[in-house]
Amino acid sequence: MEENPANGDPEGDIDPGTLFEKLPEEWICPDCGESKDMFIEV
Repeated sequence: MEENPANGDPEGDIDPGTLFEKLPEEWICPDCGESKDMFIEV
């Protein structure tokens, strides 16, 4: 799934427009439940 930074993550208190690199290290994906360090750049 490709996320759109323009949407943000309202449940995670992430503002729209926040780039993935700027997400807090403790952020958890609301769709899959994985932590930020489990993602790879494609």
